[in-house]
Amino acid sequence: MRFACCFFAVMCLFSEVALAYTGVTIVMSSKTEANLAFVEQFKTELASNENNTLNLKVIELPARKRLVVAENSELVIALGEKALEAASKLSHTTPVLAVHTPSLAYEQILEKSRRDASNMSMIMQNQPYARQINFIQLVLPAAKNIGSLVNGNSQTYAEQLKTQADKKGLNVQLTHLNDPSMLIPELKTLLEANDALLAIPDTAVYKPDTAQSILMTSYQFKKPVLCYSLSYAKAGALAALYSSSRHLAKQAAEIAQQSQNAESALPLPQAPKYFSVYVNRQVARLLNIEVNKDVAIFQELIATDNLQNE
Repeated sequence: MRFACCFFAVMCLFSEVALAYTGVTIVMSSKTEANLAFVEQFKTELASNENNTLNLKVIELPARKRLVVAENSELVIALGEKALEAASKLSHTTPVLAVHTPSLAYEQILEKSRRDASNMSMIMQNQPYARQINFIQLVLPAAKNIGSLVNGNSQTYAEQLKTQADKKGLNVQLTHLNDPSMLIPELKTLLEANDALLAIPDTAVYKPDTAQSILMTSYQFKKPVLCYSLSYAKAGALAALYSSSRHLAKQAAEIAQQSQNAESALPLPQAPKYFSVYVNRQVARLLNIEVNKDVAIFQELIATDNLQNE
């Protein structure tokens, strides 16, 4: 009797694995607005491709038992850090693409998982260096000194951005915020010495509970804020260069399509390919700053991107 029960359990396990899903599996850390928008756009992208044969399954954590269906997926897309941690524990032959995860967290999870880097990749949160610098100079052509608060999450990107900006005649001053209680004092010192503040993706510095303080302090100094988020710009920053969940989903769908018939490894971690520009005209008027039209800035950035890709 005991043997029969064990045999039945083993057969059930093999049956579950044998029926493992063989399309694209999206694993969500949670049902945030950003994650749900990503899923919907990803579905739209697949549906709009006449040659698409990929199916799609969406799993929300916690889902330990259900994650087994992802083992044989042609691609697992992990939305968020927790989802990436879970997906990284799947078979090392299962390709995993990270989205909505800071680069530092991605690197730590990759190292911990001991996965081959060719079978795990990501779409980064940060804009390409050249695009970010061009954006600053298009919005604020007279600015020579830009300040930015950074933490461990953004330090590597910020330092590389500073190096690239120097070549374009733009000085980027970085202030490392090691103590959250020093946010406003450090910000004030930075604003006094620079023409504007650049906010880059870093959840240790730029987050919902610090946004109002950062924006209000910057306004008191009559210094504009350039940011990476549409909501941040609408809350009071001067302008945003951003890649929404829908932009990232479009890029992820392209990667999924490319990997469908290819036996090659996943591409190396990529910067966002698609983006938008938003200028808060009310803030521009309050700061007495004349900024070109959003569409003109966007078109100039697209043109520059195309030149660099030729």
